[in-house]
Amino acid sequence: FQLLERSIKISVAALLILLILASISCSSSNAVKYKLEKSEMLMQDFPDRSLAILQSISPEQLTGKKEKALHSLLYSQALDKNYIDITDDSIINIAVNYYSNRNDEKRKAQSWYYLGRVYYNANDTKAAVESFLKAKAAAEKGDNHFLTGQIYSILGKLLYDQNFFIESADAYKSAAKFFKDAEEPGRCA
Repeated sequence: FQLLERSIKISVAALLILLILASISCSSSNAVKYKLEKSEMLMQDFPDRSLAILQSISPEQLTGKKEKALHSLLYSQALDKNYIDITDDSIINIAVNYYSNRNDEKRKAQSWYYLGRVYYNANDTKAAVESFLKAKAAAEKGDNHFLTGQIYSILGKLLYDQNFFIESADAYKSAAKFFKDAEEPGRCA
């Protein structure tokens, strides 16, 4: 009888420990999810604050492939928006590899766009154009007019730099159209 009583006490203690660990794990995961959402919300108007939030998340806190992909995408975006030019694709490739196999056209387009920015910063025009064209294809399937405008705008610059003036003008016209659709008329100039 004492053996059975002791076994029950051990089982109850083990169950309590598991519940405590599960609760800590869930709250940690919820905290990371909240930080990612907050970072994304601040990205356009306060990219410096967004970057600080992303830097406060340690790699060990990112639990799944989806969280890791979103963090790498937002981190790459925050670096770019804070004018921190990176030339190493290791961060953004996490997002590219994840979203390339998903039906999330917005994230897919963003991933390819920021990969293109990395190649652009590294002066690898061919790889940049390839990435921007993949971003354009994904963005045009969605309704992210602002991102599509950004893609056409940088393609216009790359075409201009390669002395493709007519194609560059066409890309800039497309960028202006998408910026207008995104209600960002100031970008049209």
